Amino acid sequence: MSNVKPTPSQAYLDFTFTYDAHTGLLNWSEEAMTPWKNNPVGSRGACGHLKLKLDGRSIYVHRVIWKLVTGEDPDKCIDHINGDPSDNRWCNLRLATPSENTCNSKLSRRNSSGFKGVTPAATKGKWQANLQFEKNRVYLGTYDTPQEAHVIYRIAAARMHGEFSRDFYVSE
Repeated sequence: MSNVKPTPSQAYLDFTFTYDAHTGLLNWSEEAMTPWKNNPVGSRGACGHLKLKLDGRSIYVHRVIWKLVTGEDPDKCIDHINGDPSDNRWCNLRLATPSENTCNSKLSRRNSSGFKGVTPAATKGKWQANLQFEKNRVYLGTYDTPQEAHVIYRIAAARMHGEFSRDFYVSE
């Protein structure tokens, strides 16, 4: 991800923070030059990701954690597997392309069908299934019920999105 500045050195991060991979908590270390020693780092941003201020710049907590654990700046997005952007347990983080990260997104608040990938069709009373794949919108057909459309969406998403497929619905 060329537009993202590299995080500070691993030695600096090791000195400044402690990380618990099981809870996902990043804390200021005892040695850190801050009044918040041993307290959790970060505040929740608009999208739910935790951010912190370090040396005058804002950094996502999950990017700091990635560098602390691997020793390297992530070269891709970091996807939160369970969809909770504040859950920074190591088992919940993985590298993803921007497209893969989008595949794992939650149901949009603007969704009126209650099912991911399903929208009202132009034909009154019908429902359309669509899928995003590699920046392209894929039309999957028009169906009588949102449930039918969602079944088709789920099959296509499992095939095209693989492990990044997220299956969300509000009602059955």
